[in-house]
Amino acid sequence: MSLGPLQIALTTAAGFPQKRGLRLKIIHIMQGVNVLMYCFDYSDTQTILQIRQLHASHSHSMEIESMARYISPVNPAVFPHLTIVLLGIGIFFTAWFFVYEVTSTKYTRDIFKELVVALVAAIFSGMGVLFLMLWVGIYV
Repeated sequence: MSLGPLQIALTTAAGFPQKRGLRLKIIHIMQGVNVLMYCFDYSDTQTILQIRQLHASHSHSMEIESMARYISPVNPAVFPHLTIVLLGIGIFFTAWFFVYEVTSTKYTRDIFKELVVALVAAIFSGMGVLFLMLWVGIYV
């Protein structure tokens, strides 16, 4: 198993002298908590204390009180308004697309106009449905 750059930096930063057979391996780093595996060929009290201090300094967990609260970029109070407006615009462009398809002949159709109107209808309808789900409490 190879050590990554962060693991090598932590091992080097520990500043342990290379003594006979002392091997410190950081085998797993997960969610900011270092899981350490120690292999000793002999007992050295000072080195064991250094390793315990290193482990204690790196194994702290993040407290909820110290975290910054997430604030939505869009105020949830405007979800209903955004839903109505975006779905209204999406329905308008969808109706325009259907009317254009029904009233045009194969000689008067323009593929570019069809694609643009369909794309605008899809974007507004999709955003409207997104805010509709957020409004009713389905957080996506």
